[in-house]
Amino acid sequence: AGLVAFPLDMYRHPHRAWGRDVRRLSAALRAASPETQIWAADCHVGGVDYVPVDAQALLAQQPDLLGYVRGESEQALAQLWAGAPPTEVAGAITRGRAADTGYGEQLTDLDPLPAPAWHLVDVPRFFQVQRHLIRHDFLHEVHAEHSVLPAQTSRGCPYRCSFCASLRGQAHRAWSPEVLAQHLRFYRELGAST
Repeated sequence: AGLVAFPLDMYRHPHRAWGRDVRRLSAALRAASPETQIWAADCHVGGVDYVPVDAQALLAQQPDLLGYVRGESEQALAQLWAGAPPTEVAGAITRGRAADTGYGEQLTDLDPLPAPAWHLVDVPRFFQVQRHLIRHDFLHEVHAEHSVLPAQTSRGCPYRCSFCASLRGQAHRAWSPEVLAQHLRFYRELGAST
């Protein structure tokens, strides 16, 4: 039996997290591999390492999900993969378990993390769709038709803005320049132009 986790940030709008997209994905994963543990997990995007979601409501609406990992999920998912009981994993929330389980452990050293698995994606098709979205102004962060792959250089934030959802004391941590250079070379090899 394995473990599969998918990021909830793909479904940022709260109602979509409960919706048919997640239900279809988790049902397809369950049908393909009935023994596999299926978890939803937060992903670290733009300094914010969680998606504010009612975990129990999500799990009630998604019968194929075993649970939800809140906060940085790498350590928690590795522990679950290794067979740790969810009750002993920080940030792991299962049906009926109180939602106050803390958050997944923050990594202090980001360098050991692998580069994103872009080699598993049809990158030319990704760039084709991306250029279409740019042309029709659906991708507001990029204004010229470049081939762009997102690169994360750090996590956390050195600031403590009162309006930010990232106020739970996360330290600012960055990849080393050497590792970032390796990631950028990998992106260039895949065809990224900026």
